[in-house]
Amino acid sequence: MTINYSQSLDYLYSKESKGIMLGLSGIKALLKAVSNPEKGLSTILVAGTNGKGSVSCMTASILKEAGYTVGLYTSPHLLQITERIRINGIEISKKDFASYLSRIRPHVTTQSFFEIVTALALLYFHDNKVDFAVLEVGLGGRLDATNATTPMISVITNIYMEHTGILGSSIRKIASEKAGIIRKSAPVITSARGAALRKITEIAGKKGSKVYVARPKEPYRLSMQGSFQQENAALAVRAVELLPDRFKVPRSSILAGLKKARWPGRMDYLSKDVLVDCAHNPCGAAALSGELAKITRRKILVTGILE
Repeated sequence: MTINYSQSLDYLYSKESKGIMLGLSGIKALLKAVSNPEKGLSTILVAGTNGKGSVSCMTASILKEAGYTVGLYTSPHLLQITERIRINGIEISKKDFASYLSRIRPHVTTQSFFEIVTALALLYFHDNKVDFAVLEVGLGGRLDATNATTPMISVITNIYMEHTGILGSSIRKIASEKAGIIRKSAPVITSARGAALRKITEIAGKKGSKVYVARPKEPYRLSMQGSFQQENAALAVRAVELLPDRFKVPRSSILAGLKKARWPGRMDYLSKDVLVDCAHNPCGAAALSGELAKITRRKILVTGILE
């Protein structure tokens, strides 16, 4: 049955009551039912605590500047769900979103909101023959729906305490979950430190995968505000530098892609005197605090908190 965009939203949001469902059996069953579109994709998977969206956006922008067709899948969205699925920066249309959901819906059994949207994105990228699919991990890594793919490169941004009831009560346990996106002999790029980096290196070693630690070596020209974005830029640059030799990414494309990349809601000035940011955990709040301290004018803070 074909449904329209409004009906698509009603259907998907009815699935949110299931909450977070970690595990790969549901997404794999759904992908198999639509002929495993993920198997034809060259994917870059981005996990971590903070910066995943920014790194994913920067990576996709660089590859686009190099002349490739790039699918970008991120979560959550700010204003509308179509923001989550883009090709070369253009959101999936509402018509296409509804059409693809209509194709997937008959095969849905117990899958969650996120699993369904992930399958929709992968099918859309496959049908549009993207050269790359850059995928932001939703939660954790090992059991996240995006991990049903086989990334050619795995990126792990930073690791701090978060979602401890789901991912574990220590940095090492959380790092172990994030490192679940590492694939045999595929490069791993990370900005993690300390115990998290040691755990990532340990897991990568067992899989014969080399770990590359990305740190800012030069100040890149970015459209994104915030000094923390330099670390995200270093990750994106290292990721494209480590692509297989058949993929060429000139230095000029790297610089242009970083400059053009924009990720709303992160140190984002809506006007001269209105700044918005979606810091949602302690380390994100600390980074925001550091940036706000640089603003010497009187500040009024408006904040919304879920729990």
